[in-house]
Amino acid sequence: MSVIIFGATGFIGSHIAEQFSAAGKETTIALRGPLHSDHLHSLFDEHHQVQVDFSSEHALSQSITGHKVVCSCIASRQMHNSYENLSEVEVVLNNRLIRAAAAAGAQHFLLLSTVMVYGFSRPAQAINETYAPDPVYNFNRVAFAREVEAIKTAKEVGIALTILRPANTIGRRDSQMGQVKDAILQGVFPIFRRTPVQFSGVDTRDIGRAMVFLSQIVPTAAEVYLLKGYESSWPELFDKMRQQLSAQYAKATKARLFYLPQKMMLLVAKCIEALTPYGKNALLTPFNVAVMSTDCVFDDSKIKTLGFECEFTLDEAIADFLAGDNNK
Repeated sequence: MSVIIFGATGFIGSHIAEQFSAAGKETTIALRGPLHSDHLHSLFDEHHQVQVDFSSEHALSQSITGHKVVCSCIASRQMHNSYENLSEVEVVLNNRLIRAAAAAGAQHFLLLSTVMVYGFSRPAQAINETYAPDPVYNFNRVAFAREVEAIKTAKEVGIALTILRPANTIGRRDSQMGQVKDAILQGVFPIFRRTPVQFSGVDTRDIGRAMVFLSQIVPTAAEVYLLKGYESSWPELFDKMRQQLSAQYAKATKARLFYLPQKMMLLVAKCIEALTPYGKNALLTPFNVAVMSTDCVFDDSKIKTLGFECEFTLDEAIADFLAGDNNK
């Protein structure tokens, strides 16, 4: 089996590329420009890199020719953006890749999605793939539209499609966990609900392993799979990261949880978002507040019935993140 990965230089995409390489699969990474990643350079020489003009349908198809599997991890780097701008990457480009994959003779298209397609009206108990998404914010809406349009396009052009929705992830090169680390070292970790918010999580290495696993199961119709590795809460994540940081930073032991009322922070977030132009990083958005104050628990029995099991615990995910963060 040969696979080409689009979006391999991104956070999750880089882990997926690493796991395909570790599994001994013939893997090519598609790039817009020169590769500036040391960890990917060590795995993929110039014979396993291809420079692609993403604006050209012919170039996309040519880059895919000879590969049986296409894996798309492409995503917008700016979460705070208009629906239209996000859609250009998340929906339009992915659909072009699906068409190019079919035209090049690929057999299977793997699409990296997210549990955020469900929105924030979900119940506190675990939900599975049959639960109807109810996206609200632009990020949620585009993520769901990406899946809907991908399913339509894959059916139209006749290529097998598998969609993976991983839970909240922790891994090396994770900028969001970098913010958690910084907050702990500064002594205060904010929470927006007194009752601990429960969430499903997964080590980013397991996302890559799951993609490798699913690449070998070609569906007759589009299939969607949830993925989680462990259950946790924001206070537990804070406590476990603080414990591991304490071995290197004495000041981490003094860090404390700090409660900020959800309704108040939602108003603050709306003001910040309104004052932050699209394309810029907003310090806080209503989406961020919703993530931190809504239970996010999932049932991934579907992929487990196929025989896949995650390997890494929350403690191991934090340790790997900190090891990578310290080696920058």
